[in-house]
Amino acid sequence: MLPRSRAFLLLAGALLAALQGSCLATSVDDFPEPAVSPPFLNGARATPPLAQVLLVDPATSPAITFSAFVRSEDAGAELEARLVADWPSTNGTIQVTRLSAGSFSEERLLSFTWNPRAPTLITGKPLDPGCHPISLVVSHQFNLFSNVPARLEDADSLVWWVFLGDQEALARFDLSSCPNPRSLPPSEGP
Repeated sequence: MLPRSRAFLLLAGALLAALQGSCLATSVDDFPEPAVSPPFLNGARATPPLAQVLLVDPATSPAITFSAFVRSEDAGAELEARLVADWPSTNGTIQVTRLSAGSFSEERLLSFTWNPRAPTLITGKPLDPGCHPISLVVSHQFNLFSNVPARLEDADSLVWWVFLGDQEALARFDLSSCPNPRSLPPSEGP
């Protein structure tokens, strides 16, 4: 008769040999569905660079492309992105797009092309001359009649600064003419 430890080793070896070249089947229930994660915008790779004020003459400037990469675990839910002037103002909505559901391992490009002569979606008029923050806001859901995400913890944003003016205004541009966050329109809240 074999000692117990030796018998166990022989049995374990036989079991390993039998399983070699095969895989263990597990139930789908063993792997939980991924949970939705807040979106993450990569500001370091945003274009144009976030650290500069864009000086734009609406009469002569070409369209400007704003782009950034986003990651999020969407768990089957679409991701919505909004490009908004003077956020959270609804009147400043420039463009809205949706991305099909993705996973956090995917880096997806968001790109918006804005013509400074084009009207905003709500007012039907172009932006007034002056300094405007242009925000890219992403979330899985926004409140129905505002640019405010339904859950602020499920959102991310980037801000570019644009000064709109004719050649004379651009020549005398002063950064102090740009508003600070306290002078922007108040949030309507979730």
